[in-house]
Amino acid sequence: MSTPLVALPAALHADGPDPAYADQLALFGQFIGSWRIDNRLRDRDGEWSTYPGRWDFGWTLGGLAIQDVLDCPTAPNRYPGTTIRCYNPTANAWHAVWLDPHSGLYVTLKASTDGAEIALDGTTNKGSEVHWKFFDIADTSFRWQGYLANEGGSFELAQEMTAHRI
Repeated sequence: MSTPLVALPAALHADGPDPAYADQLALFGQFIGSWRIDNRLRDRDGEWSTYPGRWDFGWTLGGLAIQDVLDCPTAPNRYPGTTIRCYNPTANAWHAVWLDPHSGLYVTLKASTDGAEIALDGTTNKGSEVHWKFFDIADTSFRWQGYLANEGGSFELAQEMTAHRI
């Protein structure tokens, strides 16, 4: 016997940013929509491979959060992952959590700006430090890079993407 479908709660989707914080929400709000990406990944041997994919961003949780889904179906052992970025008006800060339910990996991050770049620094659930950044941001394109801390404490580039608005 199947369970009947239930309508999703209205809070799951928002039509736009919370108007009281529209300026602050523009930091990640500029990515709302769908993007075609080239996802370049470095394997354990240091070899690079590029996979096409799609990155979709949308408003949620009353317009104080943005959720995205990143999907590169041809990448080996890569399944869609999701990030939820929440703006905290009290702290005037962005916090994010990236989740990969297939591998069990998740990352908690805090965002900051450095000129025209958006930096996200955090830690994986396995204790590794990460540094992510959005840069070369324009209306129809942007670049993203992901760095992992090595045993010496410095960061090494592990992934980079170019995105073009669909």
